[in-house]
Amino acid sequence: HQVVIVDEVIERKHKITSKTDSIPASTTNAKSYASNYDYVDLIRYAAQNMYAPKRLVKDLEGVSRFPVISKIYPLYRGQKITTVPVIQWKTNSVPSLYITALSAHNATKQLLDIDVRKIRGSWLARSSQHGALGPNGTKTDSTTIYLVSDKPFQEVIR
Repeated sequence: HQVVIVDEVIERKHKITSKTDSIPASTTNAKSYASNYDYVDLIRYAAQNMYAPKRLVKDLEGVSRFPVISKIYPLYRGQKITTVPVIQWKTNSVPSLYITALSAHNATKQLLDIDVRKIRGSWLARSSQHGALGPNGTKTDSTTIYLVSDKPFQEVIR
């Protein structure tokens, strides 16, 4: 499945071109690889973790799991889509970036187009695994949404 990216939301302002650019000398070490990743790299990594067989997923240096509370959050404006965070990762870059994978489910009997710009919160990047959700009760009524932020998920949605 293809990751759908909303181009106008993807910014590369956090991409650091060198492992030592913008990182204090005291925090620079051999594990500072995460500073070389942009939002697309992080979303691709999250999508592979969600959908690919584990034996095919390669770890990203400097990216690790970060705790997230899995409960329903009303994040989607104007549509009956339930969202539940499944997994969150954190980069070891300065500043840190967080990528959260959420399960999204259509609560209606209608086909719903996914517009990630309608997701509440201050996100650096937003993407969905699929462009639409089928009616509730069908095989296509769920997908995964990926959110990149500069704070943990729970802090962004307060």
